[in-house]
Formats: sequence, C-alpha cells, structure tokens
Amino acid sequence: MTLGRVRQSLDRLGHGAQVDGARRLLIPGERATLWFTLSGGGPLDREPAMLSAHVVAHSHVPMSWEARALTAANEWNNTRRLLRCFVGAPSADLALPLTADMYVPLGPGVHDALLDELMESVAVSAQAWVDWLHDDAMLI
Repeated sequence: MTLGRVRQSLDRLGHGAQVDGARRLLIPGERATLWFTLSGGGPLDREPAMLSAHVVAHSHVPMSWEARALTAANEWNNTRRLLRCFVGAPSADLALPLTADMYVPLGPGVHDALLDELMESVAVSAQAWVDWLHDDAMLI
C-alpha cells in the first residue's frame, strides 16, 4: 500500500489531490480541507499500513459556543460511523477548531476497486460532515 495508489484512486474518482510538503494528499475545499496520510507498511515497519483521513473545517467556533459545539460533535459521533468529529483546543484567538478523522488498517492489502470505494466513501462522508456543520448543526 502506498500513498501513490491512494492518489491514483482519488484521480480515478475525479478528486484532484495535491501533495503537500508533509507528504500528505490534500483535497482543498471551499469550507474544509480533506487530507490523507499513510503510515507503516514498509518492509522494515513492524506496524501494518494505516490509512488516515482528516477533515479540517476552515471556520472555527467561538469559545462562547463551546457547549453547543461539543453537543453537536457528540450528536454526529452517535449517529454516524465513518468519520469521527472532534472539537479542538482553543487557538490563539480563542476559537475552537472542528475536525473529523478516520483510520483504516490496510496492512493485508486492498485491490483497486475496494480502494476506490473507500476513497469515495471518505470524500462523500467528509462533504456530508461539512454540510452538516453548516446546515443542521449551524456551527459554521
């Protein structure tokens, strides 16, 4: 399993991923950025390959909305499976970041059709999370 295969999958699906300096695949969006990393899985690694997907909302929540944001994150996590939602620690301007992530062990390997389905599920779930934050949760 390589990050190159993940990028090929995203390209096949029409999600133009970019590589950043930290060796992550980024899919920038209007309201959030989705990025993928792959750890482990090399010939000398003792850990199996782990695919990580992270979504970071571009807007932050004011500290005064902390209880509201935590309630919304708990609601998302209790009613959805793929991405887990988090409210981060306050930034320097006392705003709370909103993130979601998921991890999938791919040590045994994965064929292209299944990888494509996984990548599309992550992309669709990330968009659903951002839309939910904006529409139903009314946080951003």
